[in-house]
Amino acid sequence: MQRKTFPNFGKIVLLSAALVTGGVALANAEQKSGEGKENQMEVQTFLASPQSLGQAITAAEGETGGKAMDASFDLAKDNSGVYEVELVKPDGTQVEVIVDAKGAVTVQAMVDDHDEGDNDND
Repeated sequence: MQRKTFPNFGKIVLLSAALVTGGVALANAEQKSGEGKENQMEVQTFLASPQSLGQAITAAEGETGGKAMDASFDLAKDNSGVYEVELVKPDGTQVEVIVDAKGAVTVQAMVDDHDEGDNDND
């Protein structure tokens, strides 16, 4: 009985591995340019911040009397770090508070406008 072999199978496996490796290298190159640089700057700014996410949430809750629903770290226009904390106040009002990552200073509190279609002329 003659046994069939697949001499091209090894070549296919090697070619597939090369394509995957090339794709990973291309993805890494894209990350290092443009978006990747901005992401690296955001990470470095976050790591250098003396303020933690938990401290920012505590400061925002103390400022508004609300309870945090969501929080994130972002770069401001001047490339300084800020925490954006979304809260719900005891009366149900939703607010977003910006906390300066350098000193836990509340910069801004805005009412979250979910009634965009409301045509009240108050």
